[in-house]
Amino acid sequence: MKPFFLIVSLAFCKLSVSQSIEEIKKVLENVTSYNQIDSLKRKHLGWRFSKKTVSLAELAEQNFDQKNLNIRSSDHYHMAEKIMDTTTISEYRVRYIYLDGIKNSKTRIDSLRQLLLKQYRNGTSFKELAEQYSADPSKDKGGDLGWFPAGRMVAPFEKAIKEHNKNDLFLAEFRGTYRPWYFVILKTHEDRLVTVARVLTIQVKK
Repeated sequence: MKPFFLIVSLAFCKLSVSQSIEEIKKVLENVTSYNQIDSLKRKHLGWRFSKKTVSLAELAEQNFDQKNLNIRSSDHYHMAEKIMDTTTISEYRVRYIYLDGIKNSKTRIDSLRQLLLKQYRNGTSFKELAEQYSADPSKDKGGDLGWFPAGRMVAPFEKAIKEHNKNDLFLAEFRGTYRPWYFVILKTHEDRLVTVARVLTIQVKK
């Protein structure tokens, strides 16, 4: 009897997986606005919904179908995405140094930031300073974050960038839930406008 039950169980699992994928696909096909997300969350309590912006170049490398859907599975999750629309947004580019507010006291942070400003103004390259002082992995690139879209970074960081021009050197900080973050930022490029796709993602645990 065991082989029979095993076969039935496997068949049931495959059916459940198939039904889950089809259900996600059906839900996405009927979503036309981000305003529907709250009601979908209440209806599908185990589903994780998120929004992101994707460059058109990144989009071209992904497998979206004619209905603007991209559905795939991993060992642990079903993942489904839908292109909701396209829009024009600002992109920014800076180098920055991150100083950890947990490992350093506020007095130490203030002293370090003044030292960094002074060294930069005395001719030390920002790249060198980032490599030496930053607690962020971007230090390996001299603090360069590459181009990133509006809305991706924490609000105080992005607000400070918007308020400055190319070649400005300035400070920002963010009081996070678990730690304060402190930044020394060099704006390396003027802001630019780009067209991006706004994508809704649903992730369901198997």
